[in-house]
Amino acid sequence: MLISSFFIGGLVGAIGFKWVGFIATLPLSVLLLALVWRPILHDAKNWIEPPVKCDKED
Repeated sequence: MLISSFFIGGLVGAIGFKWVGFIATLPLSVLLLALVWRPILHDAKNWIEPPVKCDKED
């Protein structure tokens, strides 16, 4: 879904840029950024504080 969103966003952005100009690309870029923001924060959190692994043997 993420890759298809980037592809579709790129096509719509190119068409909008041709018809309207640069301003047409801004809402699309914000939408794409919103789609990837959560995974980026999750990866950053795991990089800063790696999950604790429990090696208990009962």
